[in-house]
Amino acid sequence: MHSGYGTKLNYGKDVLYEFLENKWVGWGKMLTHFSRQFQKITKSKGDSTDISSPKCLIIDDNLLCIKGKTIEHIGKVFDHCSRTYQLGMKALVCGLWDGKSFIPTAFSLHNEPGKNRNRGMKNMELANQFYNERDADSSGFQRIKQLSTDKI
Repeated sequence: MHSGYGTKLNYGKDVLYEFLENKWVGWGKMLTHFSRQFQKITKSKGDSTDISSPKCLIIDDNLLCIKGKTIEHIGKVFDHCSRTYQLGMKALVCGLWDGKSFIPTAFSLHNEPGKNRNRGMKNMELANQFYNERDADSSGFQRIKQLSTDKI
């Protein structure tokens, strides 16, 4: 915003938020490029890890607790730690641990359908949720389609 490009581009002070809500951004591809670039930089600097340290592929599902029942596709998900249902989504993250740093390689967001296929929400709460129309060939549409699939 403060560089010489700031005057040439048609963006305001909320450029980051406009970028984050863009339905055409392929977050999966962006994360893959970031991971590759990170590995390339660390390898070029000779910042390698000890050969004897374990290399692991880590798959983790984290609960993203969110406050706000009007958020798009929000629902109640089961928290295995507290054994309760929380308002939010699950983030499934796959990453590589090289003995020194954790490098995320893939992620997906998931909600749970619930017994009545209403994500544990009341009909009025579902009606009040934000809804955004997406083009079928956009990355945002693919993310929403993936949201209700089983994590496994």
